Amino acid sequence: MSGISTSSPPLFRSLAPKISTSFPSPPSPPLPSLPLSLPKTHSRRIVAMAMSGTRIPTASLEYMVVKPPSHPTYDLKSVIGLALSEDAGDRGDVTCLATVPVDMKAEAHFIAKEDGIIAGISLAEMIFNEVDLSLKVEWSQKDGNYVHKGMQFGKVYGYARSIIVAERVALNFMQRMSGIATLTKAMADAAHPACILETRKTAPGLRLVDKWAVLIGGGKNHRMGLFDMVMIKDNHISIAGGVTNAMKSVDQFLEEKNLQMPVEVETRTLEEVKEVLQYAAQNKTSLTRIMLDNMVVPLPNGDVDVTMLKDAVTLINGRFETEASGNVTLETVNKIGQTGVTYISRCLPNSMILSPKLPRVLAVDQRLRSCGWHMTCAFCIITSILHFIDQTVKIWFLEFGGLLDLRCWICCIPWLVLALFLPLLNKCGLTVQFFSKFNRIFFFFLSFFGSQFDSIFTSKENALYSLFGFNDRSKD
Repeated sequence: MSGISTSSPPLFRSLAPKISTSFPSPPSPPLPSLPLSLPKTHSRRIVAMAMSGTRIPTASLEYMVVKPPSHPTYDLKSVIGLALSEDAGDRGDVTCLATVPVDMKAEAHFIAKEDGIIAGISLAEMIFNEVDLSLKVEWSQKDGNYVHKGMQFGKVYGYARSIIVAERVALNFMQRMSGIATLTKAMADAAHPACILETRKTAPGLRLVDKWAVLIGGGKNHRMGLFDMVMIKDNHISIAGGVTNAMKSVDQFLEEKNLQMPVEVETRTLEEVKEVLQYAAQNKTSLTRIMLDNMVVPLPNGDVDVTMLKDAVTLINGRFETEASGNVTLETVNKIGQTGVTYISRCLPNSMILSPKLPRVLAVDQRLRSCGWHMTCAFCIITSILHFIDQTVKIWFLEFGGLLDLRCWICCIPWLVLALFLPLLNKCGLTVQFFSKFNRIFFFFLSFFGSQFDSIFTSKENALYSLFGFNDRSKD
């Protein structure tokens, strides 16, 4: 994903292609009073809206190409809040508080460090908005777009403290989501005409985020949890005493509870497939899909034998959806997809974690911005004027020559030059720290070599004083 710089910035060295930062979001457990010291007009505000049954914070719909999947209890706002609060702890960003001026503004750029599918743009925007609603976020790409290494696809501008507090959390989500989306896209393209599904093997607490990334990558969601689909697996079959008994129990339960939902049964052999088909032919059933588990047999040469899978698909003959599971990799998925199965399931999130091409992150542009270099420029000009007045008044009343005293200029010229060239220096990336060091060094230089300046310029001044009829200063 991305990284941070005083200028600004997954698969990316900064996204899963790697990336850099920015997004609005709201946390449920409120941030442990982040001491950002922002003006009251920029205080945090939480806005939430219901979408597809999932409670999510507001984000620009312009960039939300794919909405998060529906879940009856999952609160995306709370997930964001937890991520921010675990980072901030009970004190906030102590490093930021110690080193970043409260009114310093910065611009951070999102930069792809690897080729891949970008995901998490909407979520990142939620996070930035949760930390500070005054942050301005702009994107040139949308979730699901393909980005190339080095491409800048977004930026965030505002208070540097707010950007730094939000950027790592936003990038962590973007990196993970981009990695999942990129792998999903590769698998989905190779599996065509079959569709790629993920599983329930997701990071605890991040299921909706992981499944959202799968949708962005072009895959489809399997069941969200244990509540929205009946899935009769080997454990259930063993406990129930066989496939037929398990299916009969499920149909009775759904009828008693007056529930309508998809039903899938797992089969491991062709005999079990025939048993399922026989039960369905003789009974009214809610069965919608048959899983064909581990019917893809790996071969010693690295290839796979899909003969059993093809035979199972032929037996079912379109009467139910089919799902291939087991021994699914990027290398084997194309061959599996050609067997005629409806779906191919794969643990995409955990596979992404093992991938070397994970997203990283952002770079914050801490060049002098707005009030930064403008204030420094004004300070230079005012300082030069004050130096000039101070020296002129002293010399005029002492009758040393007034405006002709060269010391009037030695003090103000450096500041005038600095003021004139400050915009150029700013574009070169010089920071506030540079100018503060310059100030200290310059004043030390004047104070340390003050006497030498005086002796050097006295002889030059005397010649001018004589020319205009003033007394020789050296004789006073």
